[in-house]
Amino acid sequence: MVQRNGGAAAARNTGILNAKGEYLTFVDSDDCLDADYLQVLYDAMVENEADMSMVNYRLFEPTERGVKFVNYITADDVETMVLDPRKAVSLESGWHLNGSVFMMIWGKLFKKECLEGFTFPEGMMYEDEAATHRMILRSHKVAFVNDPHYSYRLRSGSVSRDIIDDKNLQDLVRAYKMKIADFTTAGIPTKNVRGRYLAAIKEKLEQTRDQGPQFPGYRECQEVLRLADLNQ
Repeated sequence: MVQRNGGAAAARNTGILNAKGEYLTFVDSDDCLDADYLQVLYDAMVENEADMSMVNYRLFEPTERGVKFVNYITADDVETMVLDPRKAVSLESGWHLNGSVFMMIWGKLFKKECLEGFTFPEGMMYEDEAATHRMILRSHKVAFVNDPHYSYRLRSGSVSRDIIDDKNLQDLVRAYKMKIADFTTAGIPTKNVRGRYLAAIKEKLEQTRDQGPQFPGYRECQEVLRLADLNQ
């Protein structure tokens, strides 16, 4: 089918809706996969009778001298963990080995039945932040292979990395509120994820200090930090 470009979330929603197989995985268009990526994910899922599986990732960035790779873990860190989904999402903050792997939508294999009726929030930055934990919490058991089989490309000009405008600020706060509400509802401690978000909000405010006060999102971020101070 042909679909007009509606962004990553819209493309993912179309993929979920039209998928015919038993499993789903998501890959960003300019990333790279190891040759055994799907086999590793499938084997981990089947061997551990899990509903979803995940692998770790490495970063790569094209440079004038070639491609630069950054690995988050060493050979000594490689292991397979079988996790309760609530434990899995709690590890996205405060884990000593690349907690962001639990936050990204890619690098994972889902049973299609776990995602029936699920949709990503369209037109929103930080959609992974707002959605991935909800997908994980739909499973009953998570198999995590702590070995990098996915290569994520560092993108110059990425909207989340370089452009800080009102929408960026407002969507960051929106994602923060959604995740805190979801964690609270599921009975998952919020201390670590709250600390990570507040640090990100402070960083964005510092980046937009000169032009930021004109943005409603800037004032919204300030209000979040004010409320956080009251909770100290």
